[in-house]
Parts: sequence; C-alpha cells; structure tokens
Amino acid sequence: MKLFLEYSSGQEAEQGGCICRVSRRGDRVRAAIISCPGADMAQTAVATAACAAAWAMLQGGASLQRTAVSLLLSQAGEEYGFTLLELDGRGHLRAVEWKMPPLALVARGNSRIPWGGPVPLAGKPVLLREDKIQSGELCCALSREAMEGQEGQELNWGRQGALAFLTKAYTGKESARYMKELFFSACRGLEESPRPAVFFCRARALCPLLLAVGVPQGKEREEKWLYTLEHFKGLKAVAGRKAVALVEKKEKEGRALGVSYRWPSEDLLGRTLAFLGRDGPWTEGERDTRQLGALLDGQCTSLRILLPQSQGKGMGMEGLLAQQLLACLTQWDKGAYVEYC
Repeated sequence: MKLFLEYSSGQEAEQGGCICRVSRRGDRVRAAIISCPGADMAQTAVATAACAAAWAMLQGGASLQRTAVSLLLSQAGEEYGFTLLELDGRGHLRAVEWKMPPLALVARGNSRIPWGGPVPLAGKPVLLREDKIQSGELCCALSREAMEGQEGQELNWGRQGALAFLTKAYTGKESARYMKELFFSACRGLEESPRPAVFFCRARALCPLLLAVGVPQGKEREEKWLYTLEHFKGLKAVAGRKAVALVEKKEKEGRALGVSYRWPSEDLLGRTLAFLGRDGPWTEGERDTRQLGALLDGQCTSLRILLPQSQGKGMGMEGLLAQQLLACLTQWDKGAYVEYC
C-alpha cells in the first residue's frame, strides 16, 4: 500500500549540542540527528558541522552506512552520538544508531522498537535497524537530551519515560507537527527541562481532499463542476451557500455526488488561513473553520481546490486566498493545487 510520510523535526533551543536536519525527495524522507554532550557554543558548533556534513551526504544519495562511517572517522576528542534514518512511501524504514536512544514506532496506545542488531562500522559496534512502518504509526527519534539529565540520570516523566509519554499522547489522529510541539511543551514542563532534538514521522494511507468553493456561472461550467465532484476519489467538501444548495438540489434529483462536508460559509478560505496560524480557544461559531483546519492538518494528504473562473481581470480574492493556503500546505510537504472551472 502506498503511504504518505508526514514529518516534523527540530530542536528545542537554538544553542545546544543537538541538531536535527531532514531532507525529502519524492516519497523518501531522510533525517540526521546529532547529539553532542553540553550546551556551550563549542558543542553547538561541533553538532552543527557534523549534522550539516551528514545531511549533505544523505542529500547527495550516500547510503546510511557510508554516512555513518564518515561521521565516526571525523570524531575527535569527545564522541557525539547520532541517528541516521530513512523511510519511503512503501513503508521501508532503515536506521543507523550510535550512542543514541533507540527509534520507536508508536501506534494507538502501544509502541515497539524496530528490529536491529550491531554491525561493525569504522571499528565501532554501530546498531543497524530495518523494519516496516505501518499506516497510522508514528516514528519517533529522540536525542539523548530527551532521556538524560545533566548528571546522566533519567528524567522524571511521571514515573515513566519519554516513550511512555508519547505512547499515551498519540492516538493515531495527531499530526507529526502537533506531536513535536506537544513533546517540546512537555519537556518545558519538567523540573529539569531538557533541550532535545527530535524527529517525528507519521505514515498514513493516501487521503486526497477536494474542496469546491463557490459555483461557476453557465450550464457548461456548472456541469464540469458537478462532474469533477462526482468522479473524485477521496474526501469531498463544498463551501459557500450557493454551492451547498446546488449539491443538495442535485442529490434530491438522484445524482450521487458523495460530498462528506458542506459548509455554507462564504469566507471559509480566509478564516481557515487565520485558524492555521493562530493558537487559543475557538468559539462554536467557528466550527466549520476548525473542521476544515483539522482535515488539512491531520487527515488529508493532498488538497485540490475547485474555484469558479473569475469574471473580471486578475485572480480574484478567492484565488489569492487559495494560493496562500496552498503555500502553507506546501510547507507541510502536502501536494496542493487550484483548478478553475
């Protein structure tokens, strides 16, 4: 089964000895996490340089083992730990670990450690992992800072560890971006606050979303609009009072359009853009906006916006808002485009 890989990564502090960088080509995601003990500028420089070198090799197509050998041979003085990993759209997961917490695959209240064993690389017993990630599982890679305190003692995560926290927090619906922010928030809530680097990647079945906004003028264009809705494979939604009324009218006439969501709001795109960039509570009057925002962030893997052709010159306000929304989704590595009818 083809999978969509939704990932999020980063470090909790700008200055520190842990760095994470990610590259994506097509349906393949590769990541490098470096963990260098300490939080001074020297350790930051070492971690940054090592991560940049590893990322450049992975970007250039080097294997994980070759990249690991390069990192091991370049270490001088105090050794740093690293995790190199890759996933693809068929679910294949490969990783190389050296002095780092093991990878974990979390899914709906349980977790597992991917299969792996020690292999000698550059004279070091490096751990190689190879497994298959399933749809709905969240791949979690953490730097040592998330697991140890300043004196090498395990952090107190409510009697359990960081993995137990993630296992309890992830229900299968949360996006990788949400889980990263939640984890960093939990770190800040600890008495001894760690500054870790993390990589979260959720494997998901493909779930395209068609959002039809407004109704085109003219029978020919209207029929094209209806035909597109009728034959689209995936989730379907319509926005705008006239669009909802047209769908309901055609369904009463016996036409099966299969529309899952109907929002009469005329300014849904603009409000959704505000929703995606805002934190805080939402009112009941914003239910439609929250619902579309949740679809875009946590459920759909691609978005196709169907807009009526503008009658005047230029793109039109809805077209401009659609382009802004697509730019936001592109940052999340989701395919998105606008089609006019």
